[in-house]
Amino acid sequence: MNTKTKKGRLVAIEYQIPVCSTEKICSPDAAYEILKPDFNLLAEEMYVLVLNNQHNVLHKIMILRGEMNMLMCTPANIFRSVLIAGGNAFLLAHNHPSGSLTPSEEDKVFTTKVSKAASVIGLKMLDHIIFTDSGFFSFKQNNLF
Repeated sequence: MNTKTKKGRLVAIEYQIPVCSTEKICSPDAAYEILKPDFNLLAEEMYVLVLNNQHNVLHKIMILRGEMNMLMCTPANIFRSVLIAGGNAFLLAHNHPSGSLTPSEEDKVFTTKVSKAASVIGLKMLDHIIFTDSGFFSFKQNNLF
């Protein structure tokens, strides 16, 4: 973090967000490989991969950790992280500790809500992926948003 002062007063704070990867997200498989080592199999977690215009990963952020089978996340949680990290696009991912790759109705509604809200504020949501220890489910590949 860099700060700038003018006549002893703070006028700006600059945050330098570290690049965590030079990898480009061109498929859900690529996202799965980046995120797989971080997922907890005991509680649901929501991650966001913050991306630039070329879909290179700028930052990987765990947005929220929930219970064994529940996660209470809002679009604001996601957008705040994406905007602070300087992203133009993002990919959501969360795990199902139960091992089920089937999205719940809540997962489907939430994904549609986030995708629509993102487009209103100029962000692009590339996908929402559900992870388990045996694989993943892509909302985009299954035409669910």
